[in-house]
Amino acid sequence: MDDAETERVQVSFVTKDSKFSVSNYPIYVQLDSGRGDLSDMVKSLLASDHASEDANSGPTPAEFEFLVQDELLVGSLRQLVEDRGLAMDAVLRAEYFPRRSAPAPYAELALGNLVSCVRARGRHLLVGCYDYSVAIGDIDGGTELSLKLPDAHEKEVKAVDWLTTTTDGQGDADSSCEFVSAGHDQDCRIWRWEAGAARCLAVCKGHASSVLCAAGSPGPAFGHFASGSFDGQVKLWRSSDEGTAAETGGISHQSKHSVPSRVPLRTLAGHRDAVHAVAYAGANQLFSGGADCSTRLWDVEVGAESALLRAPSAVLSLHSRPDGRALLAGCAGPQPRLYDPRSSGDTLIACFNAHDTWVCGVRWCPQPGSQLFASCGCDTVVKLWDLRCTKAPLYELRDHSGIVTSVDWSETGHVVSGSADCTVKIFKADLV
Repeated sequence: MDDAETERVQVSFVTKDSKFSVSNYPIYVQLDSGRGDLSDMVKSLLASDHASEDANSGPTPAEFEFLVQDELLVGSLRQLVEDRGLAMDAVLRAEYFPRRSAPAPYAELALGNLVSCVRARGRHLLVGCYDYSVAIGDIDGGTELSLKLPDAHEKEVKAVDWLTTTTDGQGDADSSCEFVSAGHDQDCRIWRWEAGAARCLAVCKGHASSVLCAAGSPGPAFGHFASGSFDGQVKLWRSSDEGTAAETGGISHQSKHSVPSRVPLRTLAGHRDAVHAVAYAGANQLFSGGADCSTRLWDVEVGAESALLRAPSAVLSLHSRPDGRALLAGCAGPQPRLYDPRSSGDTLIACFNAHDTWVCGVRWCPQPGSQLFASCGCDTVVKLWDLRCTKAPLYELRDHSGIVTSVDWSETGHVVSGSADCTVKIFKADLV
């Protein structure tokens, strides 16, 4: 018999879910076993336990996932042992939990032109397009848009984001909320959507070139947003009506139909090239990333740079956890990158073997404590990841026929993506 067929390793199975617990006494397992083999073994042990107890503990999940030595198992135990340099006589701790169901296609919105950005909040979608328009959709609304502003900007729209809501994001279509849009016309525009209609509250002027990104500050108070531009600058703007009298730049608006102009609260200068991404980490910290292959952390209150993270290529997208403990970055390369901005040494935690070409978007799963994130790229694919496995994604969504420019994850458990194929795709994802 081949030695490879007889090589075994001891495994102790543990779980945090008492419904599916088995004895954690180590048992020998073939070294070339993979996730499916371990899943079958646990299910067999569960069936034996239930039969001996003559009890009905409910249905057993179809499959289990395994964290072996705190790493999500995607290959064989042999690969993990060799990669980690583990001793063959070591007892491997395999924590198991029900395998998440694959994301299922849920709905599709046809926009008629390249989709540059999509942002989800609750069941509402905010979409920016290259036909100068901004649209609002409903995750449960099928193929129909709730609203489309055909001439929201004078040139292509590059970025959109939600600013405020008066509901928890699950409310009716007539609930009031505000959002920002930005584009190649060098302007940011603040909008209010209520009673099924939207009106522009202010035009924010100050950038000297195309505005490439925008992000609203997080938290219940909100209050301001940030923008990044091809001019290499990051600007902070007030998003609320309070205190706007001092922000009109001395321009007088006599007509009730005119839209007030706003000037920046502060300009953050430090990048040496275009700024492609901005992302808040709490209300007073902001990350910005750009074509100068850098990500910078700013103290919003004082306008000072507090950290600098280097990347091997242009930074195209950023998303921070609310606590600022971890930052995702998508670059002009195939790997999403994970940073710990608090580290005094090497801030790079991991690179994920992901896309065939540039990573256009990254986004954390909004569920508190989740280990999941999504990425999208020029290879037309959306990928869902678990932080505990850098080698392969959990799932690949290959429904788009063009570059996937943007991805987001709604609190309702839906992954949404926008593409150069002029569509927004909506998938129902399991967050458990």
